[in-house]
Formats: sequence, C-alpha cells, structure tokens
Amino acid sequence: MLRTSAIVAASFIAGVSVVQVLHAQGRAPTYSVAVIDIKDNDGYKNAVGDVRKRIGEMGGKYLVAAGVAGSGEIVTDGDKVPSRLVITEWSSMDAYKKWWTEVGEKDTKMLHQYTSGFRLYAAEGIAK
Repeated sequence: MLRTSAIVAASFIAGVSVVQVLHAQGRAPTYSVAVIDIKDNDGYKNAVGDVRKRIGEMGGKYLVAAGVAGSGEIVTDGDKVPSRLVITEWSSMDAYKKWWTEVGEKDTKMLHQYTSGFRLYAAEGIAK
C-alpha cells in the first residue's frame, strides 16, 4: 500500500513537471513596435536613456532601434519615414502588460512631449 502511494505521488509530481515545461514552451513571445516622429531631438535623446533602462529591467529586449538616437536607417514604402522605429521583444503578453502597467504608460506619456507622433503596437508572436 505504501509502495502504491509512493508510485502515485511520484507519477503526479512527474506529470505536473511535464505540464509546466510544455506550458512554458508553448508561450508565444510578444513584440512591441513603436513608430515615432520626433520634434525635439535633444529632449528625446536625454529622456530615452531612462526609458530604455526600465524596459531592460522589466524584461524587454531591444531588437531594433533605428533612426534618431538609434543606429541603422529606416527604409519605407510610404509617404513619410518616421524619425524613430523601435521593436522590443517580451517573453509573453503578460510580461509586456506588466511593464505597461507599472512604468510603460507613464514613460510613453513623458516621451510625448518630445514627439509630434507616437504610435505603439503590441502583438503576440508565434510560439517557439
């Protein structure tokens, strides 16, 4: 009887571990895309450093930072090239929402004073 209980307990623990691993593997990363038109380059450059730091501390990973205060160039098939294009990766939509709730919305609103246009999009990617 004791042996049966031990086998059942071990099977349960193994099953829970497998489910947790599969659940973690199935999570899709989230990508945020910011399309920004800057009107005050100096003000933006001075403010964006702290924003970058908080994004990194909250788990965001920069994939693209092109244009003003960034590296690389922006090529477009449209009427106007934005001054700045930023793409960040987050481990999940929950991680992105946590950043947005805790500091992201405040940081974005602060950056608005240096921009004439600021569009921020977030979407789940394909599960890895």
